[in-house]
Amino acid sequence: HKPHLIHESHCSPLHIKLLKKGQGFIFNFLNSCAMILAKKEVIMPRRLRIENLGYHHVYNRGVAKNRVFEDEKDKAKFIEILALVAREFKFNIHAFCLMDNHYHLLIENKRENISSGMRQLNAQYASYFNKRHNRVGHLWQDRFKSWYVLDYTYLFTLFKYIENNPVKAKMSQKVGEYIYCSTYSIFKDAVPPFL
Repeated sequence: HKPHLIHESHCSPLHIKLLKKGQGFIFNFLNSCAMILAKKEVIMPRRLRIENLGYHHVYNRGVAKNRVFEDEKDKAKFIEILALVAREFKFNIHAFCLMDNHYHLLIENKRENISSGMRQLNAQYASYFNKRHNRVGHLWQDRFKSWYVLDYTYLFTLFKYIENNPVKAKMSQKVGEYIYCSTYSIFKDAVPPFL
């Protein structure tokens, strides 16, 4: 089939003005992409990570939804590594929740280094987990997933979502009871150094 090409007839007056100023290279690029896609000769790259300073909801889970925490010792080790990574990369961890096969973090970064920090966290924990449980291969389903928090309304909603994970999974009756969530640490006055 014919690829869908971008033409001036598809553009707003502002786009046309940019084209006439000689800044229409982006349209040529998009047209080339459309041609390649039509021939099915392209492998789409991974989407770029947002490294902006601010708040990020970071999530990862085990490959094939397998467990990444077998017991309390594993969860304690993850928190230990998380504290070291947070200190090295200047992360503020405002909320966390460790479930059996995934985790949630609410991170505030002071530098554009979310990807580097998360790579170190996941790699160090995977190395520990594989060695302890005598396994090989990937532990995590993906590098990690992250969403940039754009406003305080979503930030508040996100905090409640993370803390409600154990309740939703019927691992606790109410927020603050599950030991591997940030609210438990706050209520018990045992706040980790990264919170």
